[in-house]
Amino acid sequence: MAKNAQKVIKEKKNIDIVTFLLYTCCNKSVMGGSQMEKEFQKAMRIAKKRGDQVIYPVSLTHCRDITYGRTYGEKIIDECEIYIHVEGESTIYVGDQVIHPEYGTVVTYRRGEVHTNYVTGLRPHERYVLLFHFEELVNLWDGMDQTLQMFTQREMFEKNVVRLPPHEIQRLLSLLEKAVNYADSREPERETLFYATFLKILALINNGFLHMVEQREKGSYSPIVNMALEIVEDQFVELQSVEQLARQLRISNSYLARIFKKQVGTSVYEYIQNMKLAYAVKLLAAGKTVTDACFDSGFNNYSYFIQLFKHKYGITPRRYQKSLAESLEV
Repeated sequence: MAKNAQKVIKEKKNIDIVTFLLYTCCNKSVMGGSQMEKEFQKAMRIAKKRGDQVIYPVSLTHCRDITYGRTYGEKIIDECEIYIHVEGESTIYVGDQVIHPEYGTVVTYRRGEVHTNYVTGLRPHERYVLLFHFEELVNLWDGMDQTLQMFTQREMFEKNVVRLPPHEIQRLLSLLEKAVNYADSREPERETLFYATFLKILALINNGFLHMVEQREKGSYSPIVNMALEIVEDQFVELQSVEQLARQLRISNSYLARIFKKQVGTSVYEYIQNMKLAYAVKLLAAGKTVTDACFDSGFNNYSYFIQLFKHKYGITPRRYQKSLAESLEV
């Protein structure tokens, strides 16, 4: 049973905001939301009256700008970073992964994970970035590492991406907007509200990560869809139609289209095309010509490749490659 918040704060000297919030998060008898905020307000009044130091080891930035051709990185961070993509086209390179974030995509980086975010489109690039020191949070209270398993329960340069369902994306963006507003507010309880919201954000993303891991372990897709995904992963360069895939699976096109869309969330054709495009981007970044990138990634129509690439990323392959080369020279 967790101790009362005021009792905890009286027993500890120089307790800071994060310490108390971690306490409330890691003990089941002190819940989140309004109860957390009320308990924290009481504790903060005691701490401030006693003259304790308050520490804020978290930063949150929200940017929306047009930064075509700009490269953010390569970055080797000493902090944990959480990147939340809202709008625009960009390509993230982390280890051997090439990530094309979409609306609501979350990417987590732990210490030492070198990464680069290259803006590929002409539309505004909107994102949130959270930075904090992992050790500072974990060392404050036993059990906090359970809320940070998105960093600890994976290998370096693996499982960096967390994809949330649509309703959770909306909730996450709402919490981020609230956190920014609290940070900019002059309200006397802004620190309380900001850090309570910060913990909710961590919990939401961490739960999404754990759900993804659980689904992968138990196999969230039907055997047919799992087989389809394996075939596409191995043969996406050669695959030119949904019919080819359906024939290998010995099922009808309509049945494959229906179950794939239902379980994966995108059409078979779009999934195959996105695999080809992602591979084309990797080839372009490696120095292949646009023509070679087109045909080596499985497209058999050059004009269609240019059109599809521009529609997906807001920029032609040649301009993408040129801008990438210029950014590397800086």
